[in-house]
Amino acid sequence: MKLYQPMLFVGLGGTGCQIGAELERRLRDELCGPDGTDLQREMLGSSLLPFQLPSFLQFVYADLNEAELLRAKRKVVPTEEHLLAASFTDHFVQKLVPRYRTYPEVARSLRANAYEETREWLPPPEGEPRVAPLVLGAGQLPTVGRAALFETFRSGLEGVKQPLADAIGRITKSGGELAALGSKLDQGCDVFVAFSVAGGTGAGIFYDFLHLVGDAFAKESFDAQIYPLVLMPSAFDEKEGGGRRADLNAGRALLDLFRLVDDQNARGADTRLRGGRPRRLEDVPHNADERLVRRIPGRPSGRNPADRAWPRGDRILRLVCHAGAGREAEPWCGVRGGGGRDASPANPGGQGA
Repeated sequence: MKLYQPMLFVGLGGTGCQIGAELERRLRDELCGPDGTDLQREMLGSSLLPFQLPSFLQFVYADLNEAELLRAKRKVVPTEEHLLAASFTDHFVQKLVPRYRTYPEVARSLRANAYEETREWLPPPEGEPRVAPLVLGAGQLPTVGRAALFETFRSGLEGVKQPLADAIGRITKSGGELAALGSKLDQGCDVFVAFSVAGGTGAGIFYDFLHLVGDAFAKESFDAQIYPLVLMPSAFDEKEGGGRRADLNAGRALLDLFRLVDDQNARGADTRLRGGRPRRLEDVPHNADERLVRRIPGRPSGRNPADRAWPRGDRILRLVCHAGAGREAEPWCGVRGGGGRDASPANPGGQGA
């Protein structure tokens, strides 16, 4: 297996964390071998532990559900005795849950303290869902996930931004390891951001996390190209997160994602959807650079049969290798015709009824 340049993987929500854990485990199988020492033999003189990946491969996991984060942490290595090896490349956003236990409390706080930043997408209190406790997730409601993130922002950004900064910092210092494997650091970094548009946390926080990732790379003056890896509602059975609610979530999320992609690839277009989320970075309550990334690859056109397939580790591995080799790697994001018809200003965030 040949790696051409650095890679950062960001897994958002339960699905994103599962994809990241599977990818990380597959990379260990391919690079480290069955006993975990293949890289040690290939990189003579290095201080790598068995099953430790090189520092130019970094993973960031973020989820409201703390049990999902713990599950991902244990899944990335063969046994728990190798968790130390994984700690050099794994970073967990463990301060994503705000100090309030329930969504109504979070929403009340945002209306009182961050009205201007949230008034366009935070629904009124009448009939709001009683999602609690938030440490168990967003209840398949994207607005709950985004509200939790914004309430966390009010207490400071470091808890969310520091894991990204730590991961990028390790990548920027990985030139020696890349050289030992026959590559170099000056080619930029491929960033894969994985999430589901059917659920609550991933679909609720991906928009803001894309800006956080872009801002983190801009502060390091490091070039990056983002590949959204999006799991569509058709991948889930109705009793396992699919169905109408998932379709409603996806409609709004895909509108947001595609508008952002088009805006980044053709600056100057109108960047606000009626009744939608804020589109300018200055409308987001954090100091983000106006340029998100060098380029988010354009979205595919028409229906994509792959939107019904789970993005298994081998498919992601091909994306990782192809992107680094300079070949065209299409972002894994199917387009479903008419996906936005169920989303409206009266249904901010496209959340299910």
